[in-house]
Amino acid sequence: MAVYARDCAGAGWLGVQRPSGREYPLQPHFGVNRIANWSPSVTTTITTEGLPITSVGTVSHPTLAATNLAASLRRWRLTSAAVVDSAAEQRSAGWACWRGNAAGLGGWTFVTRISLTTLQVTGMGFFGLYGSTAALATTLTLAAAINCIGIGFQRGTHTRWQLVTNDGTGAPTLTDMGASFGIATGGVLTLYIAAPPNGGSVCVRVGVSRSPVSSNSLLWAGSGRSLRRKLRPGGADSGRCEVRSAAQALNQRS
Repeated sequence: MAVYARDCAGAGWLGVQRPSGREYPLQPHFGVNRIANWSPSVTTTITTEGLPITSVGTVSHPTLAATNLAASLRRWRLTSAAVVDSAAEQRSAGWACWRGNAAGLGGWTFVTRISLTTLQVTGMGFFGLYGSTAALATTLTLAAAINCIGIGFQRGTHTRWQLVTNDGTGAPTLTDMGASFGIATGGVLTLYIAAPPNGGSVCVRVGVSRSPVSSNSLLWAGSGRSLRRKLRPGGADSGRCEVRSAAQALNQRS
């Protein structure tokens, strides 16, 4: 068994590797960190700890299967209505974290796993932190997202995932994440977003399934942030869009 330090989105993690080769992070004591966690449960229930969740769409829990990695994970599925401009959206019901404005204030480590199930030919998706706790407009495009940091795509425009950043002014910066991050169903992405207390930058890391392929970038973000996950079909489609999540966690004062 090996114990070692590793870098995840610019934050130092203490990890352990068991004889099987599986790697696990060691969690700091909950008593000195403000933890928020969303986890799979049963039927239409998502287990929440530390931060309430608001959902738009239908929550379900698929049966485990050996089809692929995504199907083998305990997870929940969020499905939009089968009508034009509907959304599958989950967001925190309150503010989740902030960057800080003085020494020792703010900072966070955010982790979520994402899997896409059903997509339409138009529409958009965004996963990450957003400067609002209100529902996003059902007609919002990725090019109009503001005050946010995360990953996303615009169907009909992007064939690969985009790093999305915006400081509250102008259009967001969309950075193509490369050939390893094609938009497809069945795979699993692990998204890390971290910032030190009162830090001048925010770090993002995205991993594909259990492979070592990742995208690492130093990015700047503003102050208040809420957790945000959104998918919507485009205006010309009446089909559903679906997203699955294995877990989501936030650790403040990283």
